[in-house]
Amino acid sequence: MNTAGERLSHLLAAAKMTQVECANKIGVAHTQIGRWMRDENEIPQPAAMALAQIFHVRWEWLKMGDGKMLLEDMGNLSPEEVRLIEIYRHLDMAG
Repeated sequence: MNTAGERLSHLLAAAKMTQVECANKIGVAHTQIGRWMRDENEIPQPAAMALAQIFHVRWEWLKMGDGKMLLEDMGNLSPEEVRLIEIYRHLDMAG
């Protein structure tokens, strides 16, 4: 994953999240998510930070590819394991 768009595409695919769902979570148009994924526009700092919170990754990794991807050290998890952790984190424990 060499570009921010490739990294964002990877995160959406791993989370099985649509561009519309992602856009709604951070308050931008879904077309903007597509532009970022195609590297037509640079992801602004505030958006990169909001996306990083949603996907539990470091914003520096998302925006520039710097450092480790995950906020916490989860070892060498497969993409499927990361996806399962993300599903677990979003479960409604009250219901």
